[in-house]
Amino acid sequence: MTRCPWVWLSFLAVVCGSVAVGCGPGGGGGVVAKGKLLDGGTPAAIPDYKESSNCYELEFFPLDASGNLAVARSYRATVAQDGSFSVTDQTGKGGIPPGKYRVAVARIGQAGGGEAEDLWQGKFGRQVSPFTCEVKAGEEITIELKGAKPTGKPPET
Repeated sequence: MTRCPWVWLSFLAVVCGSVAVGCGPGGGGGVVAKGKLLDGGTPAAIPDYKESSNCYELEFFPLDASGNLAVARSYRATVAQDGSFSVTDQTGKGGIPPGKYRVAVARIGQAGGGEAEDLWQGKFGRQVSPFTCEVKAGEEITIELKGAKPTGKPPET
């Protein structure tokens, strides 16, 4: 009886492919980071709040062991009217890797009736944001805006 090597190779390819799919991004193991954005100790609120057109947006950038921005994907969250936010992976269902992050904060609105944009023009952008946090399971993140100053000059646009 002769065995066909392609049958075994096909079986091996299916098994390896199944394992790789289960280990990809969003495959679990992350932390759904939750918290509050505060301004002077109270929830940061925006008059005429409209999700994604007049709100605060946060973007979490991973930091390496030295505290420098790591070359990795970032994670976004829109802040609700009560100042709460929740940061998930790109699917919106999984968590983000535990660790230290720099948090960019944008004040989204419509200047002069045009497109929605960051009304702070990068004041708390990725390179200059003073906000950092550590994402851990079961711990809430608090970001306080009042008195915050950027760590450098925002990039020219």
